[in-house]
Amino acid sequence: MALFSILLFGAASASGAGAAPDELPPTTASLPLSELQCADAAPCETVSPARLFAFAERLVKVGRLDAAEQVLRALIANRNLNVRSEARFRLGNLLANSGDLEGASKTYRRLLDEKPDATPVRLELARVLALSGHEDAARRQLERASSAGLPDDVAALVDRYSLALRSRQKFGGGFQLGFAPDSNINRATSDSTVSVGSVPVELDEDAQAQSGLGVTLAGNAFLRIPLTDDANLLTNLSAGANIYGESQFNDISTSISIGPELLRGRSRFRPQLVASKRWFGNRAYSTSYGGRLNWRRQLDASSQAELDAIVLRYDYDQNDGLDGYLVSGVLHYERALSSRLYGRLGFRIDRQDTRDPAYATWTVGADMLLSREIGRQSIFTLLSYHRISADAAFQLPPTRRDDKLFEASGGILLRSLSFNGLAPAVRLRWTQSHSPVFFYDYSRLRAEISLTRDF
Repeated sequence: MALFSILLFGAASASGAGAAPDELPPTTASLPLSELQCADAAPCETVSPARLFAFAERLVKVGRLDAAEQVLRALIANRNLNVRSEARFRLGNLLANSGDLEGASKTYRRLLDEKPDATPVRLELARVLALSGHEDAARRQLERASSAGLPDDVAALVDRYSLALRSRQKFGGGFQLGFAPDSNINRATSDSTVSVGSVPVELDEDAQAQSGLGVTLAGNAFLRIPLTDDANLLTNLSAGANIYGESQFNDISTSISIGPELLRGRSRFRPQLVASKRWFGNRAYSTSYGGRLNWRRQLDASSQAELDAIVLRYDYDQNDGLDGYLVSGVLHYERALSSRLYGRLGFRIDRQDTRDPAYATWTVGADMLLSREIGRQSIFTLLSYHRISADAAFQLPPTRRDDKLFEASGGILLRSLSFNGLAPAVRLRWTQSHSPVFFYDYSRLRAEISLTRDF
């Protein structure tokens, strides 16, 4: 990782990261020295930003980093965009070299909010994220920088080290806390009467769609133990919960996975053993265990492909007819379309093999994701479609599943309102399931307002 940092820093420098103080564009918005330090009784002179940058550089050379930081933060208040951008770039470098990687990351992001095409800054942000262990975030910043176009020598360096990007963070994770108004928390039909064959049947309230306001909790943590330069032992823990006033709809799940993480040229492999447990309505619902293989390959500097293959054994506590195996394959293609626009296409196929053939299904589907940074905000939209077909009909109703499942969601991450690393997010999701089996035929609208943080 040290070699990655050195060469990526060189790439940033080669592409023109930061201007020398004397090369700054002229500005009439010079700063009074009194904003930094001035005796009450003594007159204060007005100095140019170029002189203040030189002053900050001298402070760094003599080891007065706190004073240099004060000078650069004062320059960030300048009305001239180029001046405050240069100040943020230098401040980010100062914080990174002092070990404050989170502060450096925030500073670079604020600069990119105003100048999204500042490729050298994006490269430095990728370097800091890599040092922090945020591998995926660092990789995406490299892809976005490459999509904007780089000089040949810099592009070669970025391509080389984007392929070799490795996470060295030994421990980390994240959590989310929020609330979620939901029009259909039990994913049930909104009809009060359904036809079973030719006989109309009246449903009780629990079998009909129930709306509610829930608390949503989610968290994950990982532990990475280095084995060799190209191999780690990776353990992941995750948990999630949707808690409602009506406890019969509470949904809680936990999972654990463990296995090696192997790096081979352009590819990364993660074969893992997986186990999970789920509770629904405060009662044990299901247990699963099995294996997973995740393979990711960097295709070029701006795109990658990822494949997930999963085999799980499911045991259900309340319905033995659901017991069986799940075999799933998911393929994703991701690409940075520009420095601020990111896209992903996905395809999946699942086979659910169960004791009761009415629950045994094939699922085939696709999804498309687009995300874009606008100022300090990140917005996204996701569209998906799946077709679900069962092996046999139920006894009651005497109908076989042949479902069409549509989902559309969108949201925004409000980084401008973040506090102590907590960022508010808003998400809206609409689901429509068309099924000849009435208890799989439903529509749902759900909103989530939450706070998120990674560590």
